Amino acid sequence: MYEHASKLYNHKNAQILLYIARAQHDAGDQLAAKRYLLKALHIAPGDIFLRFNLGFVLQELAMKTFKRKYGPADVNKITDYEVADAALVEAAKIFKHLLTLGKQRTRLDTKKLQLHADYCQKQLPAAAAQYQAALEESKLHEQQARVTQMQLAAADAERKALAKQKAIAQEAGAARKKLEAARVLEESRAKVEQLRQQRAMAAMADNPEDGKGGNKKKRKKGD
Repeated sequence: MYEHASKLYNHKNAQILLYIARAQHDAGDQLAAKRYLLKALHIAPGDIFLRFNLGFVLQELAMKTFKRKYGPADVNKITDYEVADAALVEAAKIFKHLLTLGKQRTRLDTKKLQLHADYCQKQLPAAAAQYQAALEESKLHEQQARVTQMQLAAADAERKALAKQKAIAQEAGAARKKLEAARVLEESRAKVEQLRQQRAMAAMADNPEDGKGGNKKKRKKGD
């Protein structure tokens, strides 16, 4: 509803943009609420109430992000923490600035402002430490990922080397079998030829007249 109304005003009504920001905040979308508040402040930069709401939304955005559970390999963690840390710093600046303006000018509850300012200031070291820890965790994860990648590459190289050695051994075995088969065949042929020659010589020994006129007639007695 507010979005439709804002479009009617070409997004140039700061009050409607504030209502949209509140609706986004109540829905749990602090980033969207921040965007609409920044648009409203662009239209009305001197609006104290808009600036206070921006500080409150930034504070909520930061704390919600730092309390969120992330997986060890979540690539969004570092970026989200960077945004949250910057949001908390900006929220602290906004509350501190509003305090310096004084209640007469801001018409805001000084105690409430002080509570927000103190809370943000107190959370800044913890947020910075959490962000730094996330950076260290990310670096460690990257190192572990590189080690794992190197181990996988080494295992793959070893697997390929073993496969190559196996292929070479198989080729060498096939070559030896081929040579052995050729040798056996040659020996078999030689034995066959030797046996043939032996049989031929034996046949000649049994028939000594073969090839020496063995077909001539025997002489008669008295010739």
